[in-house]
Amino acid sequence: EAHLLENEKRARTLRDESPVEWREILAISSGCIGYALELLDSKKRKSVLEGRRNAERMISLLRSSDIAAAFETISALGTKRAEVLTSLSSLQQALRDLIVLKKCDSAPLCFFADPEKAAEQATYFTAPALFSLYDACVSAIDELERNANVSLLLTDLRDLFKSS
Repeated sequence: EAHLLENEKRARTLRDESPVEWREILAISSGCIGYALELLDSKKRKSVLEGRRNAERMISLLRSSDIAAAFETISALGTKRAEVLTSLSSLQQALRDLIVLKKCDSAPLCFFADPEKAAEQATYFTAPALFSLYDACVSAIDELERNANVSLLLTDLRDLFKSS
């Protein structure tokens, strides 16, 4: 954080104008200065933050058992492979954080910038349910990286969430 703030005017501007996005960039980049610099570009940041928002919506909807809304959110992930991969990667990180919080209250988080919010979200899921969702997310990412049909993959995810 200190390096970015000392050497990048864009970092200082973002921190001052949007502290929430600034904290998210720090969480997303996991200490990788190069990736943090990439995220200072508003176009790149917008794409990644949109994936995070989709993941947050999915977590909230899954915890509330609002399957119809979860279906809509899955459908809204997009039709382009890169868009869906970004959202699923964010969902994978969020699920990872929730799984870790089931075992350790003070674990370092990869997705959530607010540990209290993450801890609250974790209370709505059982560990087996989180592992099942995580495995499905990892499988979906693997299939997309192997050139699976995006529409069919999203349909499979909808079916999985329906049975969760």
